[in-house]
Parts: sequence; C-alpha cells; structure tokens
Amino acid sequence: MIDRTYCTAADYARLTGYDRTTVLEWIKAGRIRSKKRAGPYSRHKIFQKYFKPNYINKIKKANSHYKKWWTDTELYVLRGHMDKKIGTLAALLPNRTKNAIKIKRTRIRGGRK
Repeated sequence: MIDRTYCTAADYARLTGYDRTTVLEWIKAGRIRSKKRAGPYSRHKIFQKYFKPNYINKIKKANSHYKKWWTDTELYVLRGHMDKKIGTLAALLPNRTKNAIKIKRTRIRGGRK
C-alpha cells in the first residue's frame, strides 16, 4: 500500500494491472472517487481508501501474464536493433512475442511509419 493521502491514476493502474486510461474511465463513470487538481496539468488524485487490499483484489486483473514490463536489457536490445526484422528480434528476445516486439518498436519510433 502506498502511504500518501492521494495517489494518481497511474499508481492505481500499476497496482491493478489495467491501463491508466481505463482507470480514468472508471473515475468518469463514478466507479472510483477522486479529487481533480486544478491547473494546466490537472491530475485525478484517487482517495487512499481505494488502495486498500480489499479494493485492489476486487478489481485486479485475474490474468496478469498479459502485462509484462519491458526490462532495461530488453529495451537496450530493441533500440540497438531497430533496423532488424521482427523474427530476428524475436530470437534475441525469447520472452517476447513477435506482435509485442512490433508494437513496442512502433511506440519507440513514435507512431506508424
């Protein structure tokens, strides 16, 4: 549990295994209450009670194997071999699928090319 009065939607997304935009949709739908900070970079601050284990366990994704964080080593290999074919990269990164490599490479490049 995070020991702050309020936490961001990104913190909540990390704990539950969902995307930050999904958490923001829950806030807009009223599933989670938050306080919106005023200003040009306004962020939703989620109340601490939603970070208690009983709330997290209700919402947490049942199948967390879909969300594997990229390690620094994997990102280093991917950035160093951007010009290689996806099959070659899949051989260098055995824990990643070809589709995951394709998506991450596109995101690193900054969109579709």
